[in-house]
Amino acid sequence: MKARRVTGWVLGMLTIGVLLARPVSAQSHEAPMDVSGAWEFSLMDMAWSLDLTVDGHDISGELVIVGFGDFVMERVELNGDELLVWVSAGGNHLEFVGTVEGDEYVGEMSGFHDEAPIPIVAIRKSS
Repeated sequence: MKARRVTGWVLGMLTIGVLLARPVSAQSHEAPMDVSGAWEFSLMDMAWSLDLTVDGHDISGELVIVGFGDFVMERVELNGDELLVWVSAGGNHLEFVGTVEGDEYVGEMSGFHDEAPIPIVAIRKSS
């Protein structure tokens, strides 16, 4: 009698575990999209570049503003095709939010002198 209860309990717990478990096929172990390279765009009559380096799942880089300098990115996130970059440059905390499709990054930059978000289209020139 006790063996039946234990067996019933074990089977019940296994059933719950199967129902709650995320299928292995739904788990993503793939490497993120490769966004490495120099993503160049023009903004306010200046040449800008988001220079990204990918090392496994880690993404880092710097913002290059020709004539003003290079600024290390504080944080970079890639969620599917959405790329988010945060960097402090010249007293401004800039945030880039956009999507990557092939060698094109379309989005906007905010945080520049409290202006409204500025649309950008960056093209990857090297990887």
